[in-house]
Amino acid sequence: VIASPAVTTKYFVTGLDINNCSNTDSVIVEVIPAPTVSFSGDTIICVGDSTSLSVSGGTSYLWDFGNSTNSVIKVGPTVNTSYSVTVTNASGCENTSSINVHVKPLPQVIFNLNPVCKNTAMIFDDLSTLNILNRNWDFGDANTSALQNATHTYATCDIFNVKLTVTTSDGCIDSLIKTAEVYCLPTADFSFADVCLNQNMDFVDSSALVGGGVTGWQWNFGDGSMGSTNQNISYKYTDAGNYFVTHIASSNNGCKDTIIKNVIVHPNPFAKFNALNVCEGGIISFTDLSSILSPDNIASWTWGFGDSSPVINNQIISHSYAAAGSYGAKLTVTSDFGCIDSITKTLNVHPNPVVNFVASDTTGCDPLCISFQDLTTLTAGNKIKWS
Repeated sequence: VIASPAVTTKYFVTGLDINNCSNTDSVIVEVIPAPTVSFSGDTIICVGDSTSLSVSGGTSYLWDFGNSTNSVIKVGPTVNTSYSVTVTNASGCENTSSINVHVKPLPQVIFNLNPVCKNTAMIFDDLSTLNILNRNWDFGDANTSALQNATHTYATCDIFNVKLTVTTSDGCIDSLIKTAEVYCLPTADFSFADVCLNQNMDFVDSSALVGGGVTGWQWNFGDGSMGSTNQNISYKYTDAGNYFVTHIASSNNGCKDTIIKNVIVHPNPFAKFNALNVCEGGIISFTDLSSILSPDNIASWTWGFGDSSPVINNQIISHSYAAAGSYGAKLTVTSDFGCIDSITKTLNVHPNPVVNFVASDTTGCDPLCISFQDLTTLTAGNKIKWS
């Protein structure tokens, strides 16, 4: 007979001969239990990861791949895989069991960024897919964020390595690194000198950019004009006053810096004086009116009389011309700032008549009648009065 007991069993057999004599014997068939196979280790991994599978329950092991006889094996499948092992105990009994390792896909990490100018927030758009549970941004300057779409303003201009790490709901992690460039800003500046009205004011650009050059300029003169895009410009204001000039410097990357300065266009003084025509030998008094009419203080007065007399620097002056004639008297006034105006007037010094007369019959008897005849000569004008 063939016995296949599941547990240890005692079998009895009775023998009977032809004389009907009998005898009984027995045998115990000991059933040694098959080893109980136990597994341990991570059975869920992500693509690219590996796991250690450990088996116990016997004295020797034989895996169905690679003929490995170790109780611990390291595997890194790329798809779901079942691993079988035959376990043998000390009695030589065997048991075969298997363990399944499930492979979860990695997330697809995608994000967009664009270079920016310093002090401008950079926008990071996360486009990663596959059940994203959480994410972590490392902006490369010791700052981080856990937002899906993050913004960050860099304090310096440089190139930074931005790393986005995402985790799926299955715990799979992947990351992507991109470079983020922050362009330096130019430093806008310019020089100028205040001027008088009707003078050109020269604006000289002195903007600079570290590691590069300034390629664009924009001027706003503060008077409602169209401005200019030249690097250096000479500009004439039509009215005196204070103006706020805005200068914008641009780099080749489109980064801009702005500076505003106050410029002054000083008003010109208003030169004016009064003087009356005189007769030959008379003294002309020059009365300055500039101080009354000018918007700023007058610092100096310069008189020219149109003759060979030297120039005189006084506010109030008088002058006597040596000969009759027409003279161009000129007054030049200078304001405290140095603005100048002048005026020239024609003054007439009239010639005096050359007095002469004759008398007839200057001697005689009483009553004596004498006839007086005026012989005066005139260079200009008519005789209008005799005394």
